[in-house]
Amino acid sequence: MRSAFRRMALVILLLGARPAHARQEPPGEPLPMGGIGCGYVTLRPDGSFGPLCITNNWAAPLAAGPGCFLAVWAKSDAGARASVLGSAVPHGLPAAAVGGFADLYPFATADLPELAPKLQWKLEAFSAIAPNDIGSSALPACFVTVRLLNTGRRPVQAAALLSFENVLGLGATEAGRRTDLRRGGSIAHIPLVEGQEGLGMASAPLTATAPDNRMAYNARGTLAVLAERQQRTDVCSVAAWDATAPPAWWPQFAAEGAFTNAAETGDPTNPAGVVALRAEVLPNETRSISFVVAWHTPRLYRPDGDEVGHAYEPRFENATAVARFALANRPALAAVTQEWQAAIVRAPATPMLRVAALRSCRFLSARSTLARPGKGPAGSCPTFGLLTVASTGTASAVDPARPGAAGAIVATLFPALVGGATYPSGARWPGSADATPDAGDAYHASTQGWAPFWRTMGCSYDGDAGLLTLAPDASALTGRGAVPMLSPQMWASVTGRIDDEGVQLDVRLDHLWSTRLQGGMVDLLSSAGRRAEIRVVVVPWKLGRKPDAALYAGDDPIPISGATIAEGRLTITLKQPWSASTGSRLSIVVR
Repeated sequence: MRSAFRRMALVILLLGARPAHARQEPPGEPLPMGGIGCGYVTLRPDGSFGPLCITNNWAAPLAAGPGCFLAVWAKSDAGARASVLGSAVPHGLPAAAVGGFADLYPFATADLPELAPKLQWKLEAFSAIAPNDIGSSALPACFVTVRLLNTGRRPVQAAALLSFENVLGLGATEAGRRTDLRRGGSIAHIPLVEGQEGLGMASAPLTATAPDNRMAYNARGTLAVLAERQQRTDVCSVAAWDATAPPAWWPQFAAEGAFTNAAETGDPTNPAGVVALRAEVLPNETRSISFVVAWHTPRLYRPDGDEVGHAYEPRFENATAVARFALANRPALAAVTQEWQAAIVRAPATPMLRVAALRSCRFLSARSTLARPGKGPAGSCPTFGLLTVASTGTASAVDPARPGAAGAIVATLFPALVGGATYPSGARWPGSADATPDAGDAYHASTQGWAPFWRTMGCSYDGDAGLLTLAPDASALTGRGAVPMLSPQMWASVTGRIDDEGVQLDVRLDHLWSTRLQGGMVDLLSSAGRRAEIRVVVVPWKLGRKPDAALYAGDDPIPISGATIAEGRLTITLKQPWSASTGSRLSIVVR
């Protein structure tokens, strides 16, 4: 219980500190939100939804229709006001400008407009990407939270809503050709259970006549939108509606922040569901209104008709199960995602380098596939692959072990995925496994920002050789914050100085990692009790004099057998390997 509270406090603290960084970062770009290999939902800088890729349609993303949007409402002594977020709002509904959007993958934050005096709003969105934790990182879900702070002396009523279209049945087959099996789908109320309430959507039942191309089934499945009620006085409203016409529930929401639950009848052209949550914000109180969008489209067929499936398929029966799990674990998922992201956000590097490094990772949500082991003919499809989408409207799986920036990112954050992928000759989905990344694919082009950032940080660990390299750019150490090191086996943070007087660096080991493959799935082993051996330490040395080097584990000296200088670096060899564990501290002093 204490651990859960600590995690929750960490999330609030870190997310609350994010706007200070956001004001320094370059302008935001659309953020893809979704787990590894699961597809994604895009959030645009104006607060609207962008392209949707939740029906296995990487080669032909769907445009978010008029039934996909976020809205906010507030009522104070000044009256009630409601607005839809975005610059192009459907059906003439009142629009609200979003400011300060920062896409620090896999998080995004934005400032929301003032709808009531003394009420401050923040929009936060993210998907769970937790390095070395495949289970948490392969959830077909994304989170949207509206955070409110009442700085006044009187309570304020506030509400937020999320509307989403039932796009199940809309997808792609090959070369960007679309399929439309949407008509006949359903939308139903998900009743209140443990504070969670919302709507579930499903694709139409199977037809008696199968389509010519089984890839059309890739778009079938379920979808869910849930809201989290934190207090008994919170009011949740749900409705199904046809997004081709103005929503009948909007006038009541604009007046009261809630509306009468309703189910659309007939056969809507653009079926959509909306979930709203109204809460009271007391003076000096912070409240959060959280939503999760989850999808479950497990039937993943290749062009040759063989089924591949998704890694999440055995874990969840449908999208409602995904949504309930994700929303119940949102604080913990945010904490483990924030840990590695914060190491980059707070690194002493230029804003451009930090943002480029984080944007380099967006392909994990937007351009990856993680297949269910055992699906299809044995060895016919890789467990994990990087997808590249060509201008011709085809998608190809690329071996993550192939040299390149994208492969380097996977090797650092999810090394077991590289080790577990197999690419036998002839393996295909949805393209050739020996394909090369398409030069026109913007997501793969953006991965080039990863290497410059880590060259500036200059810290790495090679567990096989026991080699710890600490060569950060001297300017990085003059900035605020610790220099991060994210290596496949070890995470650490480095502080100190490199100047004309010598080198003094302090290293704190934050995590030691171990991963393995078991039954074709990637499992994370506990790092408790794990130790790492350090045999050699390398630091910069550009001074003309002979160095006098010393290593310390805490206050205890570590015996050194020798130190050599070559190409501006000092290599320090230990007499005996030093065994380090999580939380260990190493000090290097060279004069």
